[in-house]
Amino acid sequence: AGTYDPEAHEIRDRDRVVSAESIYENQKIRDLVIKAEMERSDFRRKTQPNVFFGHDKRYTLRLFGRTLIDLKTDTLSLNGTMIVLWIQLPLLIVWLVLRRQLRKV
Repeated sequence: AGTYDPEAHEIRDRDRVVSAESIYENQKIRDLVIKAEMERSDFRRKTQPNVFFGHDKRYTLRLFGRTLIDLKTDTLSLNGTMIVLWIQLPLLIVWLVLRRQLRKV
């Protein structure tokens, strides 16, 4: 059987080994994430900003100067929940429409 030689799959760029991660990773996006995390964790700020590329999302509902809801969740969980909801919502609407149409017959 064949053997795997990892050195045969490495790309050399002027005496520098380039990994697959560095090829497919966007440096600008990584810089934006790092900048957002630095802004979020800045100890001099009185309130933490809700940065787009941050690891955490914070949602605050205020009414007449009082904080009613202060929700903090990680971005991955929020995005996963939104994807599931946007998949299930059309299915629920189709089910309700079909159920209504079948009752008319």
